[in-house]
Amino acid sequence: MVYFLIGGIASLLAVVALAVILFYLLRRNWNYANTTRFSYLAPILVVVVMIYIAATEFVPRALDVVSTVSRQFEMTEINYDPSAVERNMLTVNGRTFYFSPGTFEKGGQGRYQITYTPRMSYIVSASRLDDRVIP
Repeated sequence: MVYFLIGGIASLLAVVALAVILFYLLRRNWNYANTTRFSYLAPILVVVVMIYIAATEFVPRALDVVSTVSRQFEMTEINYDPSAVERNMLTVNGRTFYFSPGTFEKGGQGRYQITYTPRMSYIVSASRLDDRVIP
């Protein structure tokens, strides 16, 4: 859960930093202190980036905090293959799950039952099941 919270705080700080930059750029526009043509349009670019980060990172994580506090997770069974892992991201059947180091057993290829947050698909817990593979 620590990685989940760190990601939420990082996305919040990114949105806040972009808001500060936006207000700085808008103040320069209002005071006619711009020196290039690009600086007039820079606030639009900052708004687009801020909306993208807020919509894809911050808002889903904030809503998942509510699910985490109320302990309302989704559950499924997956076939875990360490070769499908890329930087703490696991893609199974076209769905991407995020997890912190140590969630799965080392070399623990096999079938797992996982619980995860509904919006960001962050794996909260993983329990190893028997060695049968789901087709």
